[in-house]
Formats: sequence, C-alpha cells, structure tokens
Amino acid sequence: MGRIKFNGVLFLMVLQIFLVATTTGDERFELYIHLVDLDGRTFNARYDDFKISDEDNGYALSLGKFNGTIEDAMRYSENMKFTTFDHDNDEDDDNCADWFESGWWYKACSDCYLNVPNRNLGWWDADNYISLKEVKMIIRPKEEMKK
Repeated sequence: MGRIKFNGVLFLMVLQIFLVATTTGDERFELYIHLVDLDGRTFNARYDDFKISDEDNGYALSLGKFNGTIEDAMRYSENMKFTTFDHDNDEDDDNCADWFESGWWYKACSDCYLNVPNRNLGWWDADNYISLKEVKMIIRPKEEMKK
C-alpha cells in the first residue's frame, strides 16, 4: 500500500478506512460526505453501503445507494482499486496519483477529487465542476442511521 503525502505528513488513509470498515466482522457501513464550495454553499452525498475490499483486491471501492444534494460523482470510481504513486490501478494512460499528487480511487482521473493537496478539491455536478474548500468524509456503522 502506498503512502499519501499531504502537507508534509504521511497518511495511510485507505488502510485506516479499511481497518475501520473490516475489524468489526460483517458489520455494514454508510459513507456521508459533507462538501463546502468556495462560495460557502454546502452539499452532501450519502451512500447507504460503503465497502473497501482487502489488500489482495487493491482496496477496491464499493458504494451502495446514493442520496444527496449533488450529483453522484463518486459512482464513476466504483469498483476501482486504490491508486497510489507506486500502484497505478487507474485506467488512465498516466498515473492519476502522480498527476494529482495523491492517492484515490481513480478511474480515468475521476469525477471527484477529495484528497488532493496543492490543487482544488472538486466534484463534478452534471457538466459543472464545483471547486471545494472543505470536505468531510464520515464513515459509521449502518445501524447508527436508525437511531
């Protein structure tokens, strides 16, 4: 698993997410993404079943049903393996992790960029690119939704 360098600090983001999402056995998780654009407008995206495969399968992304106030841009990356500087798993001719200076579930460099240092974070909404100043990705057990 490659490391992700962000502002001089090394993160093992996918490994951490994987450990959270798999150490509890068969428990299911949801993913909630809170987005704030450069004008302060807020958006959200919720996936009712969020999974990441194991290392042997490249930490591939799996998303459940979508509900949100923005288009489902992350769906473009579904079933993609995680790409890092040293593991080019995307479909682009170049390594998207090199291009964006960050690891992610890139397909052909994706429709959402939520882990990009030194560049605009962003999300494609239909034909419009939304530059973001803030992103929060929250993972919680699916049972928590019912409380």
